[in-house]
Amino acid sequence: MTDHPEKKRDVKDEKHPAKDAPNEHGEIPRTRDDSEDHKKDPFRDE
Repeated sequence: MTDHPEKKRDVKDEKHPAKDAPNEHGEIPRTRDDSEDHKKDPFRDE
């Protein structure tokens, strides 16, 4: 197997279409504030 340096791609350099334009790809933006989620136990009723 031969490596072609001109054909190698760095995945980090590529842009992800869903991150570039989430509304065009059916991504649903978060509407609730989840910043306090790590402070609560999801299995306890409070």
